[in-house]
Formats: sequence, structure tokens, C-alpha cells
Amino acid sequence: MRIQRGVPPVTIHGKKVPFRQWVLAIGDGLQESISIGDDPEPSWISLPPEVHIQYSGDPVKAIVDEIYGELQHSNGDPGYLRSRAVFTPLNEHVKNVNMTVLQRLPGEFKEYKSCDTICKGSSTSEADEGQTVQNVGLYLPDTVFGHGQMYVAVSRVTSPAGLKILTVDEDLATTGFTKNIVYREIFEIWYKLRVHD
Repeated sequence: MRIQRGVPPVTIHGKKVPFRQWVLAIGDGLQESISIGDDPEPSWISLPPEVHIQYSGDPVKAIVDEIYGELQHSNGDPGYLRSRAVFTPLNEHVKNVNMTVLQRLPGEFKEYKSCDTICKGSSTSEADEGQTVQNVGLYLPDTVFGHGQMYVAVSRVTSPAGLKILTVDEDLATTGFTKNIVYREIFEIWYKLRVHD
């Protein structure tokens, strides 16, 4: 996590909270959470309005507009492209986001396929850990994916101004919320191991 100095705070439940503190609370599983619907455990966290995208119409278009809004004017600038990323839980959603971005580029595009067993250069979120991006979109047509993945996504950005989260809310009760999956037992075991070393 490499958050810039002097970044504006985010608003959680009407209170201003330092951005760094909010990101760390997500990672540690300490961000206040509630149960919604049939969930047996509280795992839904409120999203700051500064980063939560309100949209109408196509959610994929909305997240791409937020992150790649100047793409037609900046597509020749590798720095522009390198400073932006959209994360989403499932590969099926990645394809939709990629196609929407590609359709905005001039000219024709060609799709190449690779096999992970042959192409060892492909990266995972663990391999990308520690890399920062100035503009991160988190597209959540489904709730967050697994332990720590919400933290991995939000900790990539250097400022709340560069973070946009879009949740597809089919249930009004979940509007402005998303799941944060953190298995606190992992931290407890890790702490016990460190204390005994």
C-alpha cells in the first residue's frame, strides 16, 4: 500500500476517516460491517460516497467511463494506459470490461489466446501485490470474491480520488454496500506463530 501524503479523507457513516485508515481497516477485517438478508455473519461494509459510483443504464459502460474517460484522446500515451486498471471478481466480467475498452480504441483489434501452462508470464493478484496504480475501478457485478481480495483491490490506488467502486445492486438493501471477506482466524494464527518465534 503506497498512499500519497495529504490525500483527502473518505466518509463512512457521516464521519470523515483518513483514507489510509479505511484501507487498513478493510484489510484487517476491522471496518464496521453489518448483516444483510440471510447472511449469518456481518460482512457488508459501507462504501464511501467519494468512491462509490451511482449509475443508470449499463454498469460496464459506467465503470469504463470513470476509469478510461479520456481514452480516445490519450490512447497513444502508454503512461495513461499504465496508470489505470479495472478489477472484477470473475473472468466472465473481465471479458465484458475489456471489450468495452477495446471498442473505444481507434482501428481494428486482434485477440490472441494463451494457455497458462505455456505462458508463464501471466500474473495473479498475488504476483501483482505491491504494485500501485493511480486510477483503479472495482467493478462488482457480484459480491467480493474471497479472503482479502477487497483489500488487495483498494490498496492498489494511491488516493481516494483515483478509486471508483461500482456495485450492481439488484437488492436495494445492498445499495452503497459490498462484502468484505476476511477470515480473522488467519490473523490470529499468524500472530500466535510470531509471538512464539
